[in-house]
Amino acid sequence: MAATRSPTASTGSIHRMYQIYYHHFPHYMLTKNESFTLHLFLLSFLFFIGYGIYSYLPATIMFSLSRGYYYLWGQEVNA
Repeated sequence: MAATRSPTASTGSIHRMYQIYYHHFPHYMLTKNESFTLHLFLLSFLFFIGYGIYSYLPATIMFSLSRGYYYLWGQEVNA
Protein backbone atom coordinates (compact mmCIF):
# COMPACT_ATOMS: atom_id res chain seq x y z
CA MET A 1 0.00 0.00 0.00
CA ALA A 2 1.44 3.35 -1.02
CA ALA A 3 1.90 5.99 1.63
CA THR A 4 -0.16 9.08 0.97
CA ARG A 5 0.37 12.42 2.53
CA SER A 6 -2.59 13.64 4.46
CA PRO A 7 -3.75 17.24 4.02
CA THR A 8 -3.09 17.84 7.72
CA ALA A 9 0.62 16.89 7.50
CA SER A 10 1.67 20.54 7.46
CA THR A 11 -0.54 21.20 10.49
CA GLY A 12 1.91 19.22 12.63
CA SER A 13 4.84 21.43 11.62
CA ILE A 14 2.79 24.58 12.23
CA HIS A 15 1.84 23.24 15.65
CA ARG A 16 5.51 22.49 16.45
CA MET A 17 6.55 26.01 15.39
CA TYR A 18 3.76 27.45 17.52
CA GLN A 19 4.93 25.47 20.57
CA ILE A 20 8.58 26.44 20.04
CA TYR A 21 7.61 30.11 19.79
CA TYR A 22 5.53 30.07 22.95
CA HIS A 23 8.11 28.01 24.83
CA HIS A 24 10.94 30.47 24.14
CA PHE A 25 8.85 33.65 24.19
CA PRO A 26 6.25 33.22 26.93
CA HIS A 27 4.45 36.49 26.25
CA TYR A 28 1.41 35.32 28.20
CA MET A 29 3.40 36.32 31.33
CA LEU A 30 3.82 39.88 30.04
CA THR A 31 1.48 42.82 30.16
CA LYS A 32 -0.25 43.96 26.98
CA ASN A 33 2.27 46.73 26.34
CA GLU A 34 5.25 44.46 26.97
CA SER A 35 3.80 41.78 24.71
CA PHE A 36 3.21 44.33 21.95
CA THR A 37 6.76 45.68 22.31
CA LEU A 38 8.21 42.16 22.19
CA HIS A 39 6.29 41.27 19.04
CA LEU A 40 7.16 44.59 17.43
CA PHE A 41 10.86 44.03 18.19
CA LEU A 42 10.81 40.46 16.84
CA LEU A 43 8.95 41.39 13.67
CA SER A 44 11.22 44.35 12.94
CA PHE A 45 14.30 42.22 13.63
CA LEU A 46 13.09 39.55 11.19
CA PHE A 47 12.16 42.24 8.67
CA PHE A 48 15.65 43.76 8.77
CA ILE A 49 17.27 40.34 8.40
CA GLY A 50 15.05 39.60 5.40
CA TYR A 51 15.73 42.99 3.86
CA GLY A 52 19.47 42.57 4.37
CA ILE A 53 19.45 39.21 2.63
CA TYR A 54 17.22 40.56 -0.15
CA SER A 55 19.43 43.59 -0.80
CA TYR A 56 22.80 41.81 -0.41
CA LEU A 57 22.31 38.61 -2.40
CA PRO A 58 21.62 40.02 -5.89
CA ALA A 59 24.80 42.14 -5.86
CA THR A 60 26.88 39.25 -4.52
CA ILE A 61 25.51 36.77 -7.04
CA MET A 62 26.17 39.09 -9.99
CA PHE A 63 29.68 39.88 -8.74
CA SER A 64 30.43 36.18 -8.33
CA LEU A 65 29.14 35.43 -11.83
CA SER A 66 31.23 38.20 -13.38
CA ARG A 67 34.37 37.04 -11.52
CA GLY A 68 33.72 33.46 -12.62
CA TYR A 69 33.37 34.62 -16.21
CA TYR A 70 36.61 36.58 -15.92
CA TYR A 71 38.51 33.64 -14.42
CA LEU A 72 37.20 31.21 -17.04
CA TRP A 73 37.57 33.29 -20.20
CA GLY A 74 39.97 36.08 -19.17
CA GLN A 75 37.77 38.98 -20.14
CA GLU A 76 35.19 41.20 -18.52
CA VAL A 77 31.47 40.71 -19.08
CA ASN A 78 30.13 43.27 -21.54
CA ALA A 79 26.92 44.73 -20.24
